Amino acid sequence: MPALKADLLRLGIGHMGDLVPRRIAGSKLFDPWMTEGPVNSDYFPIVDLYAARSRFTRTDAIGLIGPRGDNLPVMELLEHRPWDSALPPTPVAKGGSSFRHELALQGEDLVRYLLAAPGDSVTFNWVDSVNAARLHAVRGLLLRCEQFNEGDVLWDEVVVVANRTLGTMSSARQKPLWDAFLASPCYPRLSTTQREWLQLFAATGARDAPAMARLGTKMLAERAPQTPRQWAFLVTASAVSQWSLGNKAIARKTLVDNWPNLDNTARDWPTMELLLRLTTPPAAQPAR
Repeated sequence: MPALKADLLRLGIGHMGDLVPRRIAGSKLFDPWMTEGPVNSDYFPIVDLYAARSRFTRTDAIGLIGPRGDNLPVMELLEHRPWDSALPPTPVAKGGSSFRHELALQGEDLVRYLLAAPGDSVTFNWVDSVNAARLHAVRGLLLRCEQFNEGDVLWDEVVVVANRTLGTMSSARQKPLWDAFLASPCYPRLSTTQREWLQLFAATGARDAPAMARLGTKMLAERAPQTPRQWAFLVTASAVSQWSLGNKAIARKTLVDNWPNLDNTARDWPTMELLLRLTTPPAAQPAR
C-alpha cells in the first residue's frame, strides 16, 4: 500500500522480513498455554472489575510475549515458521522501532564488528566497555586464535554473543557469522565441547531442529554446560527442538531431568512455563 509506505518506514517496516520480529505467536501455542477466561479486545471490550487489584499487585500478562523475546528462536521452531529473510532490517530513526526490531539492528552491528577485517573501524552507538570487552574476547578466541588462561570462563562470552544473535536475526542474516567461526583456523584447536557448542549455535541460527536435538541430547549427556547461562541455553534448545520434531514426551523428560540445573531466572522465564504446558499430557492439563 503506497499510501502507507512512509509511515511503515518510520516504524522500520520496509519489507516482509521486518514484520516477523513483531509477530508473537498463533493459536497453536496460545490455546494450550492459556486457561479459560474472557478475552478483551477493541472489537469486544469488557470491563475488568479486578483491574485495580492487578495494578496494586503489579501483575500483568506481559509474560505472554516473553517467549518471543527469548534468546533462541523459540516461537519459530515451535510453530515451524522460520525467519529466513535475506534482507537486512530496515533502519529506523531513534524512537520509532519496536524492541525486537532494535535488537535485529544491533545484531547486524555485532556481526559486522566481529567479521571486520583487521584494521577496519566498525563503530555503533550502543557499545559500552562491557560489550567491547566481550566482543574482543570472542573475536580473539574464535577468529584470531588467542590463548587465554581464562578460556573456559570466557566461553560464557561466546554464549552471550549467541544470545544476542540467534533469536534476534533471521537465519540468513546471521549465517555468515557461524560459517566464519566453523571455518576459522581456530576451530580445530578448540576442545570437543567448545566445537559442539559452535555447531549447536549454527544449527540454532539455521532453525535446524534435527541437528539441535541431536547435539543437545549429546551435550546434556556429557553435562557440557558449566554455568547457569549455558544450562539455560542448552536445556531450552534441546526441549524446543524435540517438541518441534513431535517428540513431546522426550522434551518433557529433558525439562524435568534438567530442572535442578536451572537457576531461578531460567525457571521463572515464561518460555519454561510455555514448554511445560505444551509437554504436559492432555489428561494432566488444567480444566478449561
